[in-house]
Amino acid sequence: MMSPNSHYKKIIRLIFANPNGWQNDLLVRDNMEFLKRFSKDLHDKHPIPKTDIFRGLLLSDKYTLGDTIKPINGRFYVSFSSSIEVAKEFANPHHDLSFLLAMHGKTKGFVVKHRPVISDIFYHWSWGSLLGIYENGYKSFFPQKEVILFNTKHFTLGPS
Repeated sequence: MMSPNSHYKKIIRLIFANPNGWQNDLLVRDNMEFLKRFSKDLHDKHPIPKTDIFRGLLLSDKYTLGDTIKPINGRFYVSFSSSIEVAKEFANPHHDLSFLLAMHGKTKGFVVKHRPVISDIFYHWSWGSLLGIYENGYKSFFPQKEVILFNTKHFTLGPS
């Protein structure tokens, strides 16, 4: 049987490896109670600051500043960053990360700024080093300063 630490590490690495995969949503859904308990324990032992986090989005022209984005049905998590610079990269239609989205008409960049409730966070980048998340092929994820939330909130679009 896998230890709780190994199980958590496996879930986070699967999300990193395939951030838009629907199978990850099923993984989060099926492990929701475990993730809530494990992340609460992590936060109790290694508290994270109550600060704003950011998410860069590329959307179609039908969206404007101040619009509200609702949680997508069937999506159980959403990724943010502690770094506004990282979020701006994801909101840039000319960035290499955005090539496929831009090809499908999603060329309008926005940055969502959010102050999460601690219980909504099930992964914070500062826990990664403690748990060995960034070892081996996952070192490149550290600079993203990723914060992963349960997908339960509405977010307001801001400028990129």
